[in-house]
Amino acid sequence: MANDLKHIKINKAFWNGLFISLMVVLVWWGYNFIRGPKIEDGYSFQVKFDDILSLTKGNDVIYSGLTIGEVKEVGKIGGANSAEITPIVTLSIKEEYEDILYKDAIFTIKSPLFVGDYWVEVTRGIPRSQDKIAKGEVLEGVAELNPSKLPAEIQKGLKPILINFDAFSESLVSLFN
Repeated sequence: MANDLKHIKINKAFWNGLFISLMVVLVWWGYNFIRGPKIEDGYSFQVKFDDILSLTKGNDVIYSGLTIGEVKEVGKIGGANSAEITPIVTLSIKEEYEDILYKDAIFTIKSPLFVGDYWVEVTRGIPRSQDKIAKGEVLEGVAELNPSKLPAEIQKGLKPILINFDAFSESLVSLFN
């Protein structure tokens, strides 16, 4: 039997099939690694924000640097009969972390330099509450800074500088005249 195995030749089709199979497995593993684990068990609650920036389904929920959940859904409250449409985000928290979230929690949408991936960061508020967040509860959250309002904020900050620069240039012109 051992002599028979020495004489078996493996053709190119076998190696091509093995290579393609390994690539499919590697791509599947890479996709699941990048995507991260999906939160199937645990509990969900909603957080209202003034602006959700570019937060999307699947973004992380982070507490003290630890990923405790993900954004399950991004939607809006209100409609044609409502005076205001409010963005609302459904957060899904892993079951093992449900004991660390209290009603004093502050939910903030964050991003590195307004580009790239967004996430929801959870911190404890002051005063400290002893009441836990219930499943299905609706809470309030804040966005760090709206990038679309950034030019207006910069212009508002530059206005005193421009007025002083204008006065300086007028004084300089009158000095040379």
